[in-house]
Amino acid sequence: MDEKTINQTHSGVGPNINGDVTIYVTAGTIEKVTDQTATLVQFGFDLIFKGYLTSIKSSKLTLIVADFIKGDFDGLKDFCKDYKTLSPDENFIIIESESDARTLNDLEFICSTKELVLDLLPNTKIEDVNKIGFSLSFENGDLSIENGKLKTVSGKDLALQQLSIALGLVKGEYFLDSSIGSLVSQYYWDYKHDLALLSKLIKLEYIRLSRIIAGRQQKSPPLNFIKRFDSVTVKSEALEDNQITLLIDLTFSDDELWSGEIKVHIADQEHLEKVKEKSNNRYSQDQPTVDRGYVEAKKVDIKIDVDAPKFV
Repeated sequence: MDEKTINQTHSGVGPNINGDVTIYVTAGTIEKVTDQTATLVQFGFDLIFKGYLTSIKSSKLTLIVADFIKGDFDGLKDFCKDYKTLSPDENFIIIESESDARTLNDLEFICSTKELVLDLLPNTKIEDVNKIGFSLSFENGDLSIENGKLKTVSGKDLALQQLSIALGLVKGEYFLDSSIGSLVSQYYWDYKHDLALLSKLIKLEYIRLSRIIAGRQQKSPPLNFIKRFDSVTVKSEALEDNQITLLIDLTFSDDELWSGEIKVHIADQEHLEKVKEKSNNRYSQDQPTVDRGYVEAKKVDIKIDVDAPKFV
């Protein structure tokens, strides 16, 4: 994150009559921070709120918490107490305006001023978009065939294809690892009548997938060849072939700018309910306990029949 100081030290925060947030600066001046300077902030998967950045210095930042979109202050307090017990794919912060997401190293919430003071771990490595290999090409979910052969894509074409695939996979539906996937389909059904908010939430998902390693089987974030998502806009609420169209401005890892449309599959609500039910069943049946980032393996008694035939 770029270093900057929006305000110096302050002693309080509160709403004014226009609904703006007023920060009372100790020097005696009062600065109104309007909604235009707010950014969406996300902690884990259950907390999203409007925040006002007051300082960014390398890995350390401070911000003021305002209106919640998902979760509440009690949930935030619980997160601040328990964040070190969470797995790495849940212990993160996303800041929309910075197009950045990091794993949390230290976190303090000051209730009297609604201020968060954070220390963040270093960013994950950004891969060279021109060296991400190749894959089969897909169009509208089907394999592409060219001159009677399966078509392949590589480099930036593969990167753009991954922008569609990564968001189309519903979080929880991959049976080998339910932490892999995206929340975009759920966001669509919850916020499709507010396209401005939906666009910001989808941008948060893009940022997460480009910076946070999700799941035990991943060695790097699935979209770590993107340097920055500058803007994400949902073109229309209407679905075409069960897809939404996104207008995206981004910067690849080699600093090349790209603007264009990406189509993303939206799962229907019935499918989302089935995924949620299956995920809950898997969680309740055989969920290992997690303690401060370490997984405690279950003890299993294994009986060996010494007379059983041996295969060599």
